[in-house]
Amino acid sequence: MTSPLSPTVLGLGALLSSPALLASFWDGTLPIETGLIRFGVAVLVCWVGLSLLDGLLHSTSAPPPPEAASPLEATQVLPPVEK
Repeated sequence: MTSPLSPTVLGLGALLSSPALLASFWDGTLPIETGLIRFGVAVLVCWVGLSLLDGLLHSTSAPPPPEAASPLEATQVLPPVEK
């Protein structure tokens, strides 16, 4: 599971909420509280999405069990055919 405070989650949250953060801190056309709430919602959405993606990809990337035979071990050498 991905941490909600990981740099990836925070960076994607900032990227998704960048218009609101720009309007809050640069232009001043949006209240700062609204920009921070939108940033928090974006971080939450990114965290859930990346956690789901991590769970889906992690379950499919498991190595095969050690008792599985390789294809070369399962083949048999046939005796020569007499004519």
